[in-house]
Amino acid sequence: MKASEIKSAWARFGLIVLSLMWTATAWFIFIQGGFHKTYKYTRDTTFVDGASSVFMAYLFLCLAVISFCIVLQSIQAKRSAYVAGILLMLVPPVIFLLLK
Repeated sequence: MKASEIKSAWARFGLIVLSLMWTATAWFIFIQGGFHKTYKYTRDTTFVDGASSVFMAYLFLCLAVISFCIVLQSIQAKRSAYVAGILLMLVPPVIFLLLK
């Protein structure tokens, strides 16, 4: 078995769920305009917005793309599926931010 092969349907399902969760988190950050950071042992929070929040959201989207590509690789999908997945995950946030 190659290192890139995932034969378990549950492992694929787990990666798809992770990808969806990371995508939802990124969109939540985009829509809210940032996120709250909590401090350990206190109830104080700081709202993080601007470039830092956009970077964090794109980090989540990159994680989603990587897990999505792992699933595509395990089912031996065509290159067009990779391109479509990457474009569908990374381009709409750019459009959203430009129109905002």
